[in-house]
Amino acid sequence: LINVKGAGGSGLLYVSGSGQVGIGTSSPSDFLHIYASAGTPSIKLSGAGVGTNTYRITGQLIGVNNTGFGIYDTTNSTYRLAIDAS
Repeated sequence: LINVKGAGGSGLLYVSGSGQVGIGTSSPSDFLHIYASAGTPSIKLSGAGVGTNTYRITGQLIGVNNTGFGIYDTTNSTYRLAIDAS
């Protein structure tokens, strides 16, 4: 069991006894559980190479709606993959 807390005492990173990892939550319900209490939950992928784009895997469609799933190219400000609720 690991629980990393921020300056205000809120949990930042939590690893349960069964190995589940929570980021932003102390109650992970899967192998990796990312929770954002405000804004869009996302995972950022970037590299140092020349011409390398930066991408965000998002649990919401940024600027579109609060549902869906997407891969957002932050370098070019566009979705490369967007799956909405409809």
